[in-house]
Amino acid sequence: MKHRRILASWTAVASISLVSYGVMAAVKTSPHPGRLPDPVVELPTLRIWAAQGESLLGVKFKHPLAAAIIANDIPKLKAGLKAHQGKPLPTLEGGYSLVQLACELSRSDCLKLLIEHGAQVNQQGGGPWKPTPLIDATSVKCHECIKLLLTHGADPNGLSGEQSNHLKMSPLANAAAVNDSTAIKMLIDAGALVNGPPDTTPPLIMAAIRCNSEAATSLLSHGADPNAAGPKDRITPMTACASGACPSIMSQLLSHGADPHGALNHGQTPLIQAAWWGSPQCVELLLKHDPDLLAMDHFGHDATMMACMRGHADVLKLLIKAGADVNRANSRGWTPLMFAARHGAEACVQILIEHDADLNANADGWTPLKEAAVKCHPAIVAKLGAAGANIGYRDRSGYTAMDNAAASGCLECLKFLIEAASPTQSERDRARKDIERVLSHDHISKAQKARLTACLALLDGHAKSDTENP
Repeated sequence: MKHRRILASWTAVASISLVSYGVMAAVKTSPHPGRLPDPVVELPTLRIWAAQGESLLGVKFKHPLAAAIIANDIPKLKAGLKAHQGKPLPTLEGGYSLVQLACELSRSDCLKLLIEHGAQVNQQGGGPWKPTPLIDATSVKCHECIKLLLTHGADPNGLSGEQSNHLKMSPLANAAAVNDSTAIKMLIDAGALVNGPPDTTPPLIMAAIRCNSEAATSLLSHGADPNAAGPKDRITPMTACASGACPSIMSQLLSHGADPHGALNHGQTPLIQAAWWGSPQCVELLLKHDPDLLAMDHFGHDATMMACMRGHADVLKLLIKAGADVNRANSRGWTPLMFAARHGAEACVQILIEHDADLNANADGWTPLKEAAVKCHPAIVAKLGAAGANIGYRDRSGYTAMDNAAASGCLECLKFLIEAASPTQSERDRARKDIERVLSHDHISKAQKARLTACLALLDGHAKSDTENP
């Protein structure tokens, strides 16, 4: 379990990149019941210390000194270091150092011997992250290692190498990521900057995004700024709580003066982020602080639209109860119902229908029904049709929802729309031509071809039925 923390802390670093941009991407399954999945970027598969103790992060070490550290064989390590007297310590495979190996394995006695032999305590190590020894020690919560390093001059603000997301990790941020309040106090007492070095992600954000309450409490008690934003204002502690579905830390932040309305550089407020990530507890908490329900990000999305895009019906109910306008359109004419229909959010569609959402809202020729048809959401097409949506509406090019369903190869939507609209022969011919046009494309897949062929057969079947029953 100890060495899994190495991956957990670096996974938290990668997650910042995704959350800070508000990227709408798939998320991993959370191991925490009752919480939303952590919004993390998938990292390359790393072998965390093989069962036989032979490798670290997929690297196999061959040097005798490394073998002694792995085995925690102090006499063998002493003898090996004595043989290296006056020589620089070797660099291991993958750029790893002996100090890094000792820290990541919590070998404090080995670390002490290495330091006495003159090992560098601030040198970045190997591997994909190039952490300092102090960062390695915080990853595995080796407090004795941390104490040794700090006592012998380790920089409490020394940074890792730059990651693929252009972020660097500090020891304090890493301690917050693994929820180690003891290490946090040790580092701050040694001079670690409580809000992190410039151009790094503040430790409080690392705690919030992982919902690490102990770490957040410790940081706030040491004067952490609840409004300290990450690089380029892409994430704050409040939006980190929203993305991590963590109302407990959000409440702490608010009690310490966090701004409940503070927007990121792309305009997303904590409420917008909470609606996107689907945390009803965070939304309820924010609604008590009079948030701006009309606030939109720079892409034209408000909290209600975000909830509909993601299918968070419980959040949508809270927003409507608080006074959100179900028919509010953005600059492109898109309404919450259009977003819900496009993204297949059936429960949200039902809620919006019950609250008198405009079934025929039009954005450049697109309606909720046409969106549901082109994206092949038959249950939503049926709901909208039953509620009174205009099935026969034509856009500027003359296309109906039936045409959209046919060209998309959505057999179930096409069935409903044919039965509901009773199209003429000319209308069916138009849909048929659309299907044939798509079938003529060279890049069409076998699965899509099969769906389109089924739609053709359905149209031909209705034409035959009309002929037999004039």
